[in-house]
Amino acid sequence: IYALDNELFGIAEEEAYIMGPAHKCLLEKGYEALAKSGLRMGAQLKGRKVGIFVGHSGDDWSFTQQFTLGWDDKFKKGHQSRHWSSIAGRLAYVLGLRGPQALIDTACSSALVAYGVGHT
Repeated sequence: IYALDNELFGIAEEEAYIMGPAHKCLLEKGYEALAKSGLRMGAQLKGRKVGIFVGHSGDDWSFTQQFTLGWDDKFKKGHQSRHWSSIAGRLAYVLGLRGPQALIDTACSSALVAYGVGHT
């Protein structure tokens, strides 16, 4: 959770430090899935029409820094790096993908519904 190859994804070290675990895991596992299918970072992915459908119903970690560090400028700057609503778009953006993307939040069934949406 704490380590992320931020250079691979073009993310500044400061932003990677405050990025939530959901963002880090999705970046790593999303890229890993594409790499296992033979697609690598760069020209093989950039502009490719790949859909990203993520099931995530939130986490407790995303806002803990607000309560431990306060609502300072550093926290405000990194808000998108912790909020789960933007994780599907972040993956598409850093990989240069141009397909549909959606975050599905249906509580306990989020992953199942995202899988279903991605297959229809």
